[in-house]
Amino acid sequence: MRHLVPGLVALCLVAACEPKAAVQAPAPAPSPTPAGLKYTPVSFGVKAQVASGAFGTVETVTGVQMVDATTGYAVGGPRVVLKTTDGGQSWAQSAGKPEETNLTRNAAFTDLAFIDALHGFILAGSECFRTADGGTTWTRVPEFTLGHQAVQFFGPTDGVAVGPGSILRTTDGGLTWQDDRKDAAGQVMEFDTISDLGSVGGRPTFLGAKGKAPILMTRRADGWQPLKLPKGDKFFAFGFRDDQNGWLANTILYKTFDGADTWIDTVTDAGFGAGTQIRLLGDAEAWVASATGVAMTITGGVRWTKAAPIDPENPPHSVYQTSHPVGHGGFQVVGPNNVWLANGTRALYHFTGN
Repeated sequence: MRHLVPGLVALCLVAACEPKAAVQAPAPAPSPTPAGLKYTPVSFGVKAQVASGAFGTVETVTGVQMVDATTGYAVGGPRVVLKTTDGGQSWAQSAGKPEETNLTRNAAFTDLAFIDALHGFILAGSECFRTADGGTTWTRVPEFTLGHQAVQFFGPTDGVAVGPGSILRTTDGGLTWQDDRKDAAGQVMEFDTISDLGSVGGRPTFLGAKGKAPILMTRRADGWQPLKLPKGDKFFAFGFRDDQNGWLANTILYKTFDGADTWIDTVTDAGFGAGTQIRLLGDAEAWVASATGVAMTITGGVRWTKAAPIDPENPPHSVYQTSHPVGHGGFQVVGPNNVWLANGTRALYHFTGN
């Protein structure tokens, strides 16, 4: 098992713009500076690094995905699509943007899912747009008419989009999407909320609730089937390393080693809450992002190391934004020392080992 190198470095991508008077934006960012200029180190050796660039108006960054070692995308609002081709060292506006409609005008793109460097999807309210040329052109996906919170692919052809009471699935790489709410008995599932979307053993899986009753559903060949949950009325996030080993969070941490047949509660100091995202790297290694910050563990979740505020005197550079929960596409763990965060602020954070 690889252990994380002590120390974290944060890379902030800040819009070079003045906040609009009607928007309660963080304090203005410093004047544009050459990429690579480091601010004064603060506690725990965390440093902030600012990449300059004329991005126009960027009020929020809500989703990020590195597709390979060099290419990545980030989305936010209003109607922001950013792209990197050098591994995140620099970012620029995508060559094209989805068409502006009454629904997407001044709206934020809320989630993204790229199959490879060219083919990807972004969500905006009740609409979805796809590109097949790396963001140069975008077309609207007609099957999306309801609000979907998350979209994810589980291979080059199999993808799922979920929202309150709605599931769409594609098996042809996103060329077509179908309603996919039937369970293994052929009955249409009813659910009211979605908390998280991920996979169990490579299968699409979502965490949600029907009324006050939480549900964890996984997609098998004959339809959606429920997985067991421990006693509780609200769960925020889950993460599985394979089809047997997984974690589940409400205010405490639960673990399963038998595919969710049984759950064991674990004493932890992580402080989970709504808007939490869990990413497992091994039996004991994991990263967590939530409204209270970013943390990592190499002790199976018993003890956590939290990233310190990058600059508590300058809110745009702080990952501690208690009013900004992390969305489904806002947290990507590429590897043990390669973690990206977009938490709804005007910044994009990159955590690496020193």
